[in-house]
Amino acid sequence: MHPRANVTGLIAVVLLTMMAAHCAVSREWLFDFGTEASMTQPGFTKVTARTSYDAAKGHGFETVEGLTSADRGGWEKTAPTSERRARTYGAYRTTADLIEGTADSTFIVQVGPGDYTVWLIACDAHYEPPFFEVWANGAKQFDVRVPRRYFVFMEPFTVRSEDGLLKIEFRGPHGWLVNALLISDDV
Repeated sequence: MHPRANVTGLIAVVLLTMMAAHCAVSREWLFDFGTEASMTQPGFTKVTARTSYDAAKGHGFETVEGLTSADRGGWEKTAPTSERRARTYGAYRTTADLIEGTADSTFIVQVGPGDYTVWLIACDAHYEPPFFEVWANGAKQFDVRVPRRYFVFMEPFTVRSEDGLLKIEFRGPHGWLVNALLISDDV
């Protein structure tokens, strides 16, 4: 396995740690996208290509048509070789699972009215990722441009929910992919 093949989980853990240190009393929703069999990061909720929106669960895709999932390498835990780095960064937890879509799709999360910070993580360790757009509650947030495999797109955006729902749309003529979403009400 290539050493960079499973960086998504590491980034998610770093972001989660940063969010936890910054927002002790905030609420957060953490989603790890992948297959039924892929491991889920601790503290995250697993989302598969069959996770359709259900108000009782509070999250899911508006439609699961055209969604597929992949696991590019499983789960691994390795400590940095340097003792200093090991003390500073701890153990790296890595995973490379994802969901990809062939058509535009919306992921819905019940959060309550308010302002939210959303971190999107997108990466594919085996294939060139498509270029796509991310929209939230009807407003374009950014273009996702991952230049080649192994590169990780990790960007935050802020969005307001008036009705208590976040509707995160993935749009692209050649598809899209997502590894993780980290949502916090600490803006």
